[in-house]
Amino acid sequence: MDDKMHARRLGRRDFLKVAGLTGISLSGARLLAACAPAPTAAPTAMAGTSQIGGSLTATYMASGTYDAAAKDLIAAFEAKYGTKVTVAAFPWMGLVGNNAKDLITGAGNYDVMSGAGANLWAFLEPLDPYIQRDGYEEPFVPGLLDKMPHFQGALLGLPYGCDSYGMAIRTDLFEEAGIKVPQEAWTWDEFDKNVAELHAKFKDRGISGFVLAGGAVDQLGPFFWGRYDGYHWSKDGALKHDEALSVAALERLKLEFQYCPTNVLGLSIDEANAVFLAGNACVLECWPSFIRGVLDDPNQSKIAGKWAFMPYPTPGFDYLSVWPLVINKASKNKEAAWQWLKAYVSREADKTFFEKYGFGLAMTSTYEDPGLKAKHSGDFPASLANLSRAKQPVVPDEAEFFLGQVVSEAVNGTTSFKDAIAKLNEKWASIQGAQPEYELAVTEGLVQK
Repeated sequence: MDDKMHARRLGRRDFLKVAGLTGISLSGARLLAACAPAPTAAPTAMAGTSQIGGSLTATYMASGTYDAAAKDLIAAFEAKYGTKVTVAAFPWMGLVGNNAKDLITGAGNYDVMSGAGANLWAFLEPLDPYIQRDGYEEPFVPGLLDKMPHFQGALLGLPYGCDSYGMAIRTDLFEEAGIKVPQEAWTWDEFDKNVAELHAKFKDRGISGFVLAGGAVDQLGPFFWGRYDGYHWSKDGALKHDEALSVAALERLKLEFQYCPTNVLGLSIDEANAVFLAGNACVLECWPSFIRGVLDDPNQSKIAGKWAFMPYPTPGFDYLSVWPLVINKASKNKEAAWQWLKAYVSREADKTFFEKYGFGLAMTSTYEDPGLKAKHSGDFPASLANLSRAKQPVVPDEAEFFLGQVVSEAVNGTTSFKDAIAKLNEKWASIQGAQPEYELAVTEGLVQK
């Protein structure tokens, strides 16, 4: 589970801490970006034969999932294109550092990469010319490509392993309490009202109304953002939160803790999931990909057949986790790299990798597959709705880490909510985000108007 946890954390933050891990300052990396390779010529049409030849190296997280799926494709890809493929799988820290060093130095050792820091996106190959040439039109979840890495308006990556925060619920307890399972997203006020009612009805049976990983400091930022309906950047391009809306989000999160187990402020992701699987909570705020595989496993779950996912409440920031598969601009075999992207990120692979490895879905075609849709009727509708509205975090990792720490202090009562947000904004004012982050924030509507 540790490797998978690192993989999710890295995907959600989209390698934004990469410069610090390689010993290069953020400002220095931006200066390097100014010296990035010049734009390459548009790709020409492939010859009549599909043979490309040469070699190709692609990096993935060493987790037994994403890297294993890549290895499954090697034999067919080599036979079709005559290209020798190497899957370079690294533990989390190694993947981050190795990708960054190869981009910065221009070595071109890795043709395809899983992720690249926003401050290094200038070193990636634009995909639009390849997409237009080949008529690549996969049925991505609406809006998903807009949330991928972009530089100067050009798309740089294709999504895989997608996930977004959701709410798993006990359908049997909802029915017993006379609460209809929502098909459309509740407002947070509606959510709090119903969770309070569930808690009051079932607490004497040892069942809390709600549970989440309140002890996972790195998740407190996402929990806060889920309840915060404001900007992440000010009008003048500085990292900042609206004070009044931030205090309101903290007040809501703190209020909800009273409907949770008494030890909620010490629960990890796994421990919060375990509370729900044991049947001791009515609602779980979670990453669906961390729990969907065991919900109906009688050896690990006491609630088999008694659960569903509901749409994530609104308004707020439904946190998107996604891995971007990108091409190194210094690659010596860009054509093979592009064909690899198309093989790994396709409607066929999306379905296959979900069924075999539990990948988070990127394609509406998989969500709409008749067999899978029937099998996952309690999961797919809400998960698709959540993923469609989810957004990428658009602040540097340093800023997000600090947000988690401040939220922890606030909900644990060591500082007032107002002082916590003042502390946050003071710290954020000293952090310089990368320009591509700001551009993504504009796209996602997270800049002050």
